[in-house]
Amino acid sequence: MFDDLSQARAAIRIELGSGFGWEKRWEALAPPGWSFEPQLHVQCGLTFAQALKLRQEADLDKCPEDCGCEEQGEWASVSDDERAELERRQRARARAGEVREGDKLRGYYPAQVRRGIFKGVDLAALAKRLWRLPSMRGQGPVPAIRYRTNDSKNDWVGGYAYASARVVLRLPAAARVETAAEALCHELVHCSCPVAEHHGELFRRRLIAVCREAFGLQLDVAALMALPPGGHGNRAYAVDAALRDAMVAAGVGERLRVDAELARQAPPQAPADLAARRAAAAATRALAREAHAREMLVRWEKRAATAKRRLASWRKRVRYYEGRAAARGGEPS
Repeated sequence: MFDDLSQARAAIRIELGSGFGWEKRWEALAPPGWSFEPQLHVQCGLTFAQALKLRQEADLDKCPEDCGCEEQGEWASVSDDERAELERRQRARARAGEVREGDKLRGYYPAQVRRGIFKGVDLAALAKRLWRLPSMRGQGPVPAIRYRTNDSKNDWVGGYAYASARVVLRLPAAARVETAAEALCHELVHCSCPVAEHHGELFRRRLIAVCREAFGLQLDVAALMALPPGGHGNRAYAVDAALRDAMVAAGVGERLRVDAELARQAPPQAPADLAARRAAAAATRALAREAHAREMLVRWEKRAATAKRRLASWRKRVRYYEGRAAARGGEPS
């Protein structure tokens, strides 16, 4: 019996009626796979086992404590899965005081994930590093990447690369850092390859080369290229699975966490540091807005010049038709 019944997420309260036939009610009402620890009454000093023993030995038809147990009983039920979950939470609370401040940043926080911070690794900085690799052969700026959270309980990282150099990654809480890094690499390789290539030989070779260069993996290219088709009959997915296994075996996730460039640092708490961070962020936003304003000015100046030329052309054409009409002695239609 739990000392605090509020810990039990599922509680069943039933009216037993008159009589002392609780054991039959118990057998009839107990759902499969559930363990029951009944309590006779909040005021009763007897346990359920003691009450059954008294009934069998003394043939009692009412509770000897005279507390009304024969009319109403309280039952607390907890499934095995729920009991394990409660124990896991208790252990986690017991370890909470031992967690270091830096380790708190290694958790899964949706607000951080949407900014590209996944379990202590800055995926946005990793994307910039991957895009600059010679084996990636990326051209132009880093593709725009949107990081989304995923409520799924599996560890599959969903991703999609658009032809307009945009990437979307869906990161569930159960995913490893290695899985997220490999999925990010997969989508960036899509952006660096021709659109018609998709998951062809060039794509697979470039993906293997990028992972080998970025994470220092010892890979057998011939063996990876000879892998049979994986999920959905796709050879690229089989290569993905092999690369993830190699990254896990090499401890890539922990190496990314301790990397000075990619590791998420704890935010400063001193007021002076916070003010400096706010000033730096404001300056960065001002520079970005100024660059955007200049870009829009150039764009609209070009549009204005084009509109001016077209306006002059149409004016010339109108004057031409007006001249023809005047030569014929009539009014323009």
